[in-house]
Amino acid sequence: MTVTSSGKSSLWEFLRILVDVEPQVPTDDDPPWHEPGKLYEVDEETYWNFLELLPPRWIHDDWFAFGEGTGPFRIYVKLHDAYFVRELTDDETRKFCELSGTPLHN
Repeated sequence: MTVTSSGKSSLWEFLRILVDVEPQVPTDDDPPWHEPGKLYEVDEETYWNFLELLPPRWIHDDWFAFGEGTGPFRIYVKLHDAYFVRELTDDETRKFCELSGTPLHN
């Protein structure tokens, strides 16, 4: 997948690495936000449900970070008319917050 944007180049390089993996197709037994390190394709409804559920912790164009409390963030993105989510590990969440200037906790 190709990810481009103006802004902090190291943030966008980090995001590109996060989504530069083969997307998985979730099953009913494998919700797309329970396994860190995997990129899942989700439907448009899921993308919008999470975008509208709580204010995003971070948002830029078709990207947003969803996070509740002190748990890891999930990165949602629309790329080429498809929607994806990746749950970050704790270390990835800390790095994302550092690069994006997003507070780790609300």
